[in-house]
Amino acid sequence: MRKQKNFYQKIKYSLLGMKKEDQRLIKSGRYKEAKTTIQKHTKELKKIIKQIDWPNVSKVGRKASRAAWLFAQHSVHDPKFQKRCLTLMKKEKTDEVEIKDVAYLDDRVRVQDGRRQVYGTQFYTSRDKKIKPRPIFKIKELDIRRQAVNLPPFEDYRKQMEKLYNQ
Repeated sequence: MRKQKNFYQKIKYSLLGMKKEDQRLIKSGRYKEAKTTIQKHTKELKKIIKQIDWPNVSKVGRKASRAAWLFAQHSVHDPKFQKRCLTLMKKEKTDEVEIKDVAYLDDRVRVQDGRRQVYGTQFYTSRDKKIKPRPIFKIKELDIRRQAVNLPPFEDYRKQMEKLYNQ
């Protein structure tokens, strides 16, 4: 039991260290270097999943589990892997993963497959340089779905995204 706990602790600290590196590079604007790092983190997350399945809260703690989701979310270069991560996350009990993280990854996978997103989390920059949402499934019911996964109302999120990206 103690060996297993130590093993999970090593994975936890590995995930947290990778997240720190990921966020530092993205915030620095060094996107080419960040892209290489994201690919490296994808490979590392694949190894972790092979060893322990999805790194959920019970195994590695909330922060490290969310870091694993972040690497899955950023793994746009490997859509097959993103789908696998989504499947693994959906199999977890709701207290073992952040439900809103599942929603973000679900939307990312759907958009990459050319389908409408369900939760309205994915945006793009249009030709006129404005941030706009990707197509959304049954938009009239969007806020009900968002509320069910602990996301704020879409209009609030849209304004936040516009403020962040339309500076």
